[in-house]
Amino acid sequence: REKGLETLNNSNGFPFNNIKKIIVQNNAVWVATQASGIVKLDYDFEKGIVKKSTQFNKSNGLKELSIITMIADDSGNIWYATKTGAIGYIENDTIKSQILITKNKTTINNIVIHNDRIYLGTLGDGIWWANMSNLTAFQKLTGEQQFVSNNSYQLIFDKNQHLWLGTEKGVDRVTLNDSNLITEITHFGKNDGFIGIETSLNAVDKDDIGNIWFGTANGISQYISTNTQNKPRIPLLFFEKVAVAYQAIDSININTYNKVLSLSPRKN
Repeated sequence: REKGLETLNNSNGFPFNNIKKIIVQNNAVWVATQASGIVKLDYDFEKGIVKKSTQFNKSNGLKELSIITMIADDSGNIWYATKTGAIGYIENDTIKSQILITKNKTTINNIVIHNDRIYLGTLGDGIWWANMSNLTAFQKLTGEQQFVSNNSYQLIFDKNQHLWLGTEKGVDRVTLNDSNLITEITHFGKNDGFIGIETSLNAVDKDDIGNIWFGTANGISQYISTNTQNKPRIPLLFFEKVAVAYQAIDSININTYNKVLSLSPRKN
């Protein structure tokens, strides 16, 4: 705005101050709070004013008020995760469902929706996933290798369909097969150039050309994406030397020699 930076807090219209996540969607701003549920602001960006404020809490279907993170899907629904291990979504300003993922009520730190599957990163219990068509059948992501840490701070897919997991020990690049089983995990820590080590909660994004940016306890780390599919090519062959009976022939140009080089059976 022309007037500079504006602050919304509970002294000038916004009901709560402890903010966990913000999503800007069309003319609405969705705000996840630490202990007071979710707030939707109908915002006039040209005038810079809040036209309407809607709170989602226990009075209108939100079963838990401690929201850790949110994302928006392709249909415009707002998905949220809670401190006690539940997820839910808001469709057309209505809370549709809330599902408890693990019995031990593990905190869910991250939500990613990719290829009609939803992935949840937890605090201490690895990654859980389910098909979007069957949200009652969440299962733990497993396979041939294990994560360096089960604490998920960041989750993101790259352009080559790898899942990246950020933890307190660096990042893991996870390769999944068609059955969504782990086939390979490549860890990047301090010795591999990831000097940030501990990643920051949900501070991750990828740019237009596929590079991934990780927020860490020691600044920003960037993973530069490369094309892993090498195109085969016919190699170029060169003759450096011709030898007869292990003695080099240097009196002819082998590239322009148009006669038959006669050799006895003992002179290979």
